[in-house]
Amino acid sequence: MVKVKPFFLSFIKKEKLMNDISSFYFRAPKEFKFHAGQYVQITLPHEHADSEGSTRFFTISSSPREMRVMITTRRTKSSFKKALFSLKRGSELQCFGPMGTFILQK
Repeated sequence: MVKVKPFFLSFIKKEKLMNDISSFYFRAPKEFKFHAGQYVQITLPHEHADSEGSTRFFTISSSPREMRVMITTRRTKSSFKKALFSLKRGSELQCFGPMGTFILQK
């Protein structure tokens, strides 16, 4: 099983998929390994955080073979999503993971 630990993701780009859905691409440390079906906890400190705070969980939507981490989400009115959709290239986010055991067995 993959070891869960804290690390940082560096924002690369955002790709709009539909009107209110986008994928976010991040560069992860070389030692970050995960299995399809796992997820990460992302912390994005931002001003005026709403009652839901500055941490969310996201399924990793990229392939474990890729050299990056991708998450896909819908834009909402939450302060977290507003901050996420406003990220600038090179921004770093604190992350914890990978987590989850709902994975495809060999």
